[in-house]
Amino acid sequence: MSTYVNKNAEFTWKSSSIYGSSRVGVVETNTLLVDNTGTTVISHFPAGEVVFFRGQKRYEMSNHLGNVIAIVSDKRTLVCIKGTQHSEAEIIVAQDYYPGGSPMTERSWSASEYRYGGAGGQEMDNEISGKGNSYTAEYWQYDSRLLRRWNTDPIVKPFESPYACFRNNPILLIDPTGEDVDLGKLSKEDRTEVENKVNSEHEYYNEAYASLYQKLVDDKNTMYTFNNTHNKIGLDGGEMGNVSYGGKNESDQDVVNINYTTDLYNTMSSKSALFEETFHADQFRRGEFGFKKDGNEWNAFGLDIYDEVDAKIWAHSNVDNGNPLGQNQRDYKKISKKGTDREAYAKYLQTSKTYIKVYGGFHKTSENIVDNIMRSNGPKYSLDKIESWFDSTTGVLKSNNKVGRLPEANKK
Repeated sequence: MSTYVNKNAEFTWKSSSIYGSSRVGVVETNTLLVDNTGTTVISHFPAGEVVFFRGQKRYEMSNHLGNVIAIVSDKRTLVCIKGTQHSEAEIIVAQDYYPGGSPMTERSWSASEYRYGGAGGQEMDNEISGKGNSYTAEYWQYDSRLLRRWNTDPIVKPFESPYACFRNNPILLIDPTGEDVDLGKLSKEDRTEVENKVNSEHEYYNEAYASLYQKLVDDKNTMYTFNNTHNKIGLDGGEMGNVSYGGKNESDQDVVNINYTTDLYNTMSSKSALFEETFHADQFRRGEFGFKKDGNEWNAFGLDIYDEVDAKIWAHSNVDNGNPLGQNQRDYKKISKKGTDREAYAKYLQTSKTYIKVYGGFHKTSENIVDNIMRSNGPKYSLDKIESWFDSTTGVLKSNNKVGRLPEANKK
């Protein structure tokens, strides 16, 4: 690949990349091809001749992440020490980086500029925010100071924000194109650890979760983000997770945040909150509840006690393949005596001292978004009128202060 510059009516061949199995350097040609009168200055080399200039080639010295830490030219410098001669390479650039690719000013030196730097040797876009602070690749524009991309990740990853990079581990991982990390250079042990963080297709989870996760991925009207809050839940309890509304993204999709924690006490699986909140997100997709704007905040509406019951039963049944130690041991023992009867579970959640503050006020009749709107507005609107508020093709609720989907039971 070559770079050309068209400036002041002059067309210049600036450089060409040198490749082996990957890029190993650049040839700085800086050759004028067409001058400002439109005359072709150089069209080809004379037959049988090869023009070769020492010092034009730049070779990259990279570390384990592919960060370019030094550039040497093909020009040799003769050095004589105590009567003994040897050749040394001409150093063009020497630099070090903070994790993520932002250059250390006090540990950097250069005799001339070079296009590639940290972030796995990606191309620097120095015009945006200074040298080495912004990188560009096929799928992202990336800020090395913040360790965040400017655009959302094209691949939904259920364990991190769509703006996160390198799976939040820039010391170990690289992302050559901005699409996904490259695990190929890792040891087998490190690769297994990274894959096992959250991966719906990995045996670390199971087919039930993978199927549920895929339904969210296939929902083209919504982008679901997975955020591990790392809230530490001890014996005294606490919020394990929730599902919240995050507004619209640049693709005009609704953003639904799946917030969960893996820092749970030892009678619960670290996946308990993730499984339950993912099921809640799928309930939103199916139209079991939505979000309503109250002032400046978006709060859930249409939630009933059975939405919680169904999510907990699904999590109990599928976390660690239904192992009772996978969920809260106390709850599992109490509810299992009654089977998985929804009424018994609903009564338990709304009367037990542990949960009454959270679920005591939940609506006790199973409902979806349409039912909720009809209940809250009484006879004011007919069923046909309410259903007309949803887009007939996508099933998306068209409203300034409500977000939701047409329930599957109401789709025609």
